[in-house]
This record gives sequence, structure tokens and C-alpha cells, in this order.
Amino acid sequence: MHRSTRSFLLMALLALPWLASAKTIPFLGIITKPLPPEVASQLPSSLSPGQGVLVAEVIPASPAAKAGLKPFDVLLAFDGEKVFSPRQLQELVRGKRPGETVKLEVLRQGQIQTLSATLGEQEVSPRRQAPRPEYAPPFRYHLRPWTPWVRPQEGFWESFIAFHLEKLEGNRYKATVEYLDRYGRKRHREFVGTRAQIREQILKDKELPPGERFQILRALNMEEGLFLWNPLEMELQ
Repeated sequence: MHRSTRSFLLMALLALPWLASAKTIPFLGIITKPLPPEVASQLPSSLSPGQGVLVAEVIPASPAAKAGLKPFDVLLAFDGEKVFSPRQLQELVRGKRPGETVKLEVLRQGQIQTLSATLGEQEVSPRRQAPRPEYAPPFRYHLRPWTPWVRPQEGFWESFIAFHLEKLEGNRYKATVEYLDRYGRKRHREFVGTRAQIREQILKDKELPPGERFQILRALNMEEGLFLWNPLEMELQ
């Protein structure tokens, strides 16, 4: 077994008792996706094969933003551990505690840089701490369907009820989201405008919990006339 893999497994095992009782989870504030082949082919030969994930989105005012991470950075390592996939990075973040300072090794414009980030915290409601139901609640979408062999992000199905997109006249859309707040109350939000305007509205909406806001932003990987959500590609940390 690779040394870094052994270290990661040991870290995860040591963190399990704390994670089981935690009321908050560590939060970095980026959305990542696997490296496109055209990007991976241009990485320095000194890197390990398959190393790195692409930073697709940096959440404003998040720990990642404060650390200086930018969209299109390639994140190579998290606190000394080489990063090979969005899911691995998510688990590495979850293995830390809110308030911990971590080192981020990134590749930007051909130069490797080391940034320092202090992890934030995101509250976990009692509903999200409960065991996940065998079947997810209904989910309405004009999106690529969720693939059953890919596990959604922790707590996503328990709180995110529906996301619906309606095409209006011209280049305008109406996006509707329904979710459960931390007290289990059903909330309904609507956003109307062009795709860029809807994205801006969601970023500025302070009523949306961070988890729901970022899941919608993840869905805004758009092509002509559609919001395309591909859970095989993008992960929130």
C-alpha cells in the first residue's frame, strides 16, 4: 500500500469518533472536477500520474477565497497529501477540524505555489446527522439524472428536495429550488433572469444555506438551453 494511502486511512480512522458526534464539518469552499485531458497532458512531468484536480469554482468569502485560490487553478496537494480526485479531496477536508490551518499546493500559469488556508465550519443539522434513508425523496430536474452508483454528497438528499428550470422567452429562465432548512421546514426560492443573472442571484442570496447554494452552483454547468448537472465530475469541498 502506498505510504500516502496508509497515512490517509489512518487519519480517517482517527477522525471517525469526532465526525460521528460533530455538529459542524470543516469547509474549504471550492468546487472541483477531474482534470480535462487537454489540461492533464500539459502538467509537469515531475508530478505523479493522475495527480491534481481542477478548481472549477471558488465560493466568495470562503476559506479558499481568502487563501487566494482561483478558478482554473490545479490543486495538487492538500496539507502534504497528493490529490488525485475530487472525492479524495473531499475526504481529506472532512478528516480535518474546523479552524485548522492547511497547506494547499496549486499549479497556476505553469508555476507551483503553496497557499495557506484556515478551514471554516459548516453547521450540520440534526436531520443531516440522521442515518440516510434507503430511498431518496423525489427530485425534479431538467438535468442529467443522478447515476445510482455514484454516492451524492453527504446530507444532500435529506435536505435538497427539488431543483426545476423553466425556459422563458428570449434568453431568460426561471430556476426554482425547494429544500429543508436546519429545522426541517420546507423552503421555496425562485430566481428569474438570464443564466448569468441567475448565477449572480444565487451567489448573493444569503438565505440559502451554503450546502444548497453550492449544489445549485454545481448544477450551473450549462450548455445551450439546459442546465447540465454531472455528479460524476464535480464535487464540493
